[in-house]
Amino acid sequence: MLSGYLITSLLWSELRNTNRVAIGTFLKRRARRLFPALFVMLALVSTAFVLWYPGEVGRIRGDVAAAATYTSNWYLVGTDHSYFTTFARPSPFAHLWSLAIEEQFYLLWPPALFLMWTVARRRAKRVVAAIAAGAAGSVAALFLLYAGGDPSRVYYGTDTRAAGLLIGAALAVIWRPFAKPEQDRPRVPRWALDGATVAALAFLVFAFMRFDDLSSFTYRPGLLLVALATAILIGAAVHPDARIAKMLGTAPLRWLGKRSYSVYIWYFPVFVLTRPGVDYDITIGTAFAMRIAATLTLAELSYRFIEEPVRHGALGRLFDRIRQSLRTPGGVGQRTALRLAGTAGIVSLLLVSLTATILEAPAPIAEAADPSSLVGVLDQDDGTNPMVFVLPTPNAPVDVRPPVAIGDSVMTSARPALRDRFGRILIDAAVARQVKDGIAALERLKSEGRIGRVVIIHLGNNGRWLAAQVDRIMRILSGVERVVFVNVRVPRRWEASNNQTLAAGVQRHAGRAVLLNWKKLWRTCPAKTFGKDGTHLSATGARCYSRLIANASVI
Repeated sequence: MLSGYLITSLLWSELRNTNRVAIGTFLKRRARRLFPALFVMLALVSTAFVLWYPGEVGRIRGDVAAAATYTSNWYLVGTDHSYFTTFARPSPFAHLWSLAIEEQFYLLWPPALFLMWTVARRRAKRVVAAIAAGAAGSVAALFLLYAGGDPSRVYYGTDTRAAGLLIGAALAVIWRPFAKPEQDRPRVPRWALDGATVAALAFLVFAFMRFDDLSSFTYRPGLLLVALATAILIGAAVHPDARIAKMLGTAPLRWLGKRSYSVYIWYFPVFVLTRPGVDYDITIGTAFAMRIAATLTLAELSYRFIEEPVRHGALGRLFDRIRQSLRTPGGVGQRTALRLAGTAGIVSLLLVSLTATILEAPAPIAEAADPSSLVGVLDQDDGTNPMVFVLPTPNAPVDVRPPVAIGDSVMTSARPALRDRFGRILIDAAVARQVKDGIAALERLKSEGRIGRVVIIHLGNNGRWLAAQVDRIMRILSGVERVVFVNVRVPRRWEASNNQTLAAGVQRHAGRAVLLNWKKLWRTCPAKTFGKDGTHLSATGARCYSRLIANASVI
């Protein structure tokens, strides 16, 4: 939104003054602004992975190439990378999907705006109408492509996220009060500007706090509402009479604003490499303070020694110095040129070596309990090592069908331990599974007649439980004597609400449904219950998890 407004403001002023857009000059300015700091960050973070996390270099190889070519968003779509259900260390470059969208906008927007200017015969209203049509098309694409479940496709897509940029662009064409003399400036009462500011800010804070990543409302129409609220906030902030304009002009915010790009490119690598309780044995509060300090420090260094020098012609002066040294007769000029050439050669060799190391890095090898290698129906009713845990009612026919376990990647990481504990058990678990997909698997098994007296449900690590979904499961399992719901321990916003929903659902269906409080009982397990991501199970944790489930499954 803000990028669309700022860039279009510059281009629109150029069109009105010169009747043309110097696309080459525009792209050079963007390149000087964006490329140097980004490429330095890519090189330094990649080097850190090569030195300290060599086993993970192969996993980030594609991310480096995508980031360097500003195609990160489509690379993530093409590799089916979820923004919402990653438990292992995320790629330190995953956040660059949004920068990729902006860079694609920078490439396409100047010629598109010039074309609209020409076809509309320089009439702003017609240009705004054309831009609004483009924004409407983007919103329509989002509505059509959103299919529930994991929304990463619409979250990453340039087509589905362009609406924000285009709404900002339309606003820039019709509302630039700062660009007019005071006597020609649109008169807006200060109370109206302040009221719009407060209302827009209040809605944006509400959206940040309450919009759920996986809720359909967030995408239809939540993102559009956020874009419109942001447009109102920008419209108020750019008016010189607004109080917020004066607040944004204070020294601390100006300092942060000038370094906002460096903060953006550095914050995510810093957070990825400093996970509390995983990379370092420190509290979350201490880690947060360290992360903020490190991010601001790196942003300041990047701004002062890379961005500002390059923006003010440092590279051009360097090349001029080299050329001048080569032309200078005598040893002084030649020695200077040799020193510069030697430095450039060393840097080039280091970059070539780094690139070769990344390209030759082997793909990461999945551990035995890695959930990514255990997808689908993971166990069969093979009758090996049977464990008798269901006590039949006297004189009642014995149901010999094994227990059924429905889960996601947390359950897949316990597959061997569950088989060892139960012997005869059918496990249907899948990575990144949502609750609705687990219900569909349950319905399929019910239709195949494979549901016996005990069913174990462990879902909700990847998204929200709804009360209606608990009730639906209990209706599907109407003849099942014991339904074990395992609650979640997962560092996601939906953890608390999911556990509350499950507890309330089990109370509604007391008698047949029981709750295994994994959120609490994991503390009874031996040390090293979890793997590096803090959610999936180690071999020791899987045995404890299986024991708890077996105890809860006894009728």
